[in-house]
Amino acid sequence: YQSVRSDRVSGRGGGVAIFVRDGLAFHRVNPIPTEIDTRNEQLTVSIHLINGESLFISTLYCPRGVPSVEILDGLLEGRKNVVLTGDFYIRHSSYGHNKTTTRGVTYMT
Repeated sequence: YQSVRSDRVSGRGGGVAIFVRDGLAFHRVNPIPTEIDTRNEQLTVSIHLINGESLFISTLYCPRGVPSVEILDGLLEGRKNVVLTGDFYIRHSSYGHNKTTTRGVTYMT
């Protein structure tokens, strides 16, 4: 496997990574620009599919539980094959948590 990383630019530690199986052709996609500092960490890779289309795999870390709408819109705009993963810092019983946070209620409705 190949590791594609995006280390946290400020503060200690942190960042996001995607592991891509050896032999798969991929390229790293530039981060989605935002108007304000969201503190969201993002990483996207594009894998070329046999049918000529691309599969976009993205991971997003939202340390304050506020996914950037700009980033989410930017990832989906003009793309039909998108897999979004990450830690959205949302707690809800549907996800197996024993506590539901306000953000969990907001994003689950």
